[in-house]
Formats: sequence, structure tokens, C-alpha cells
Amino acid sequence: MTAATGCLAAFSYDHLGEIPVTELRTGDVVLFREPKFTSPDNCILQVFFRWDVNHCGLAVDPADFPAGSKVRQLSPMQNDRRYVLHMTTHGLKLWDVDQYLAKMSKRRFDKGTTFARRLLPGMQSEKAFRKQLATHVDEIFTEFQNKRYEGNLLSILRGYFDSCEGDKCFVCPTNCCATSNDLSSLFCSELLAEALQRANVLSRSRHSDEFMPQDFWDSDGVKIEKTNFILGKKLAPATKVRRPTLEEIGACSAKGSSTSLAASGKGSNPSLNGQPS
Repeated sequence: MTAATGCLAAFSYDHLGEIPVTELRTGDVVLFREPKFTSPDNCILQVFFRWDVNHCGLAVDPADFPAGSKVRQLSPMQNDRRYVLHMTTHGLKLWDVDQYLAKMSKRRFDKGTTFARRLLPGMQSEKAFRKQLATHVDEIFTEFQNKRYEGNLLSILRGYFDSCEGDKCFVCPTNCCATSNDLSSLFCSELLAEALQRANVLSRSRHSDEFMPQDFWDSDGVKIEKTNFILGKKLAPATKVRRPTLEEIGACSAKGSSTSLAASGKGSNPSLNGQPS
């Protein structure tokens, strides 16, 4: 396959289930397969590296964050919306996921695909787990809000080339592919891994800058990038994330839920396992 035909070749995700954006919970892993031609990086990662996803972030449910939290103070949120905290080339951002999906839906050709992997609480209760995650997300937001995106290509390549770590590197005897865990600037998956490690979800046996977006996609749910989840916590299989349907808006209204989403043509939906989000 040539680069030209590769850029046009489509990956199929028809076998995956779908959830409306309103089912996202704080701590869920959000994965993006962005339209190829929006940047050279997207095309290179999807075509030459054959990655399913090229960007990632952490889901945020405003209901888990108290009024005094830094996230609420610095980024006004609506309780009936869902957001993603992620590191972009413009720094740390908090995006309204439904607004992003709406923007992508207006594209004429490649619209990209957004996925989510539910983070399961293991031995903790669902409510306590989400509140704990929210506390750490708030700390991450406070600490990294003024950090830059990782512009050092070598740093990103170090995280990618696991086969060249330690004494296995056949190119450079100085172990140039060893990561340093430098948090002065971050790329998207580094921020995601750092947040999960600080929340005692993911083991610190590997530096957070060892993780790539594709690692979160490839995870078997109990281990990721040679690193284990802690105390029974797991990642559920990937599902596609979509905008809510009119029927879901009606169901939301019938249950007496907040109406601001319905007023703007959006809605909410019961969570995956039947418990309230």
C-alpha cells in the first residue's frame, strides 16, 4: 500500500457498540481518531504507524466536582454536559465533547471517530471512585494548566520505541530511548497516564511519558504498556461515542432531568450499568 492509498484507506469500527456522550463518567478514557487531513501528524500516525487512535484525554462529569474546585472556577461547566481534559498543541484544554462531535459531523468527508473505554472501579464503590478521580483531576488541572505541549519529537519517540530500552538498543549504546519523566511539557497520553497514576489507578512501574494513545486502545483491560492497573481496576472494551438521539432526549425529559441539553437539541441517557452517572 502506498502512502497515498493508505491515507484514503478506512479502518472499520462497525463491530463496536455505541454510547451517547452523556454516559461518559469522570476518569473514562476518551480516544480520538481524528480526521487524517486535519494535520500531517494525524496522517502519519494513522497511515505509516497504523494507529487506530492518535489522541486521547480524560472524561469529566461536572457533577463530580464541587463548586470550589479549580476546574469549575477556571472553566465554567454545565452539569448536563460531558467534557474531556486533554493536552493539545495549544496547552491543557477542557472540551465539551458534544460540541466536538457536532463540529466533526459537519465535515463533508472524513469525520473522524471518538471512542471511550469505561474505567471500572474494582474494589471501590462507583460513587467513591468517581469522587476520588475528580479530586486528582482537579489537582492535575491546577498543576498543569500553564504547561506546554511536548514539542520535543525525540521525547515522543522514546516513549514509542519500547524495543530500544535498556541494553536492547542496537543503534545507540547510550540508551537514548530511555524516558526521563520530565513533566515540564506533556503530550496527550502522558497527561492521561500521569492522572491515572496519581489517582492510584495505574502502577508507577513505568514513567507516564512511556504511554502512547494507541497503548490505551491496545490494552487488554487489566494491563497497559507493560503496566498493571491497581486493586482490580480495569478498562472496559472500547465503544464509539455519539451524540444523543431525540428518543434519548425524550427519556431524559420524562425522568425530570436537566432540560438545558434538550433545549439545545441534545440529551442524556442512563449509564452503561444502570446506575446514575
